[in-house]
Amino acid sequence: MVTYPDMYIGKTVKMKGIYARFSDEATGENYNACIIQDATACCAQGIEF
Repeated sequence: MVTYPDMYIGKTVKMKGIYARFSDEATGENYNACIIQDATACCAQGIEF
């Protein structure tokens, strides 16, 4: 998904991870992401949605 995000446009996916919401104080934009750990829980990747 990270390497080829265009393949997932219009598709439904399920994610299991930690929900995070960020706000850019300069622009007022809000961002939603799911922080997903890998199988060994040593690394994590944040996927914005």
